Amino acid sequence: MAGRSIGHNTAIDNKRANPSMTLQKKYVSVFRLQLIYGLLCIVWNAYGLWLSYSDAPPVGPTASWGVVIGAPVILVLLFICLVRGLEAVFALLSTAVGLLAASRVYAALSGSAEQWNSVAWQLLGGGINVIGALSAMLMVYVYLNSQTVNVDRS
Repeated sequence: MAGRSIGHNTAIDNKRANPSMTLQKKYVSVFRLQLIYGLLCIVWNAYGLWLSYSDAPPVGPTASWGVVIGAPVILVLLFICLVRGLEAVFALLSTAVGLLAASRVYAALSGSAEQWNSVAWQLLGGGINVIGALSAMLMVYVYLNSQTVNVDRS
């Protein structure tokens, strides 16, 4: 306890020294949802690629190496944004991922049923992308609720 003054609040000092800690706490639920979505996308696409290479019927219309490789890259970028306190970049990247996921939900629900192995696979594919769209909506909700508005009523 040498060198420590009475009334010293290390939690407040840590927030001042590292503003990304506050950002990490604010968006932890968003990142967890994005992590789940990213992992499900990787598994879905890897399984689809495995099926296509083994000449089995695919579960859906697309399976992409781009997603298998790109999803971990995006997850790492999102994590770096949280660690470094880059809220605007995190928000933009999260929104882009969410919009892409929403477009895939629309494609799953409006596309031809012949493109899918079964209705169950079609709903599962759409459901996975609903998680991605929800992560973006949650990010916008958290971001908007954390903003302070100063209203001058004079």
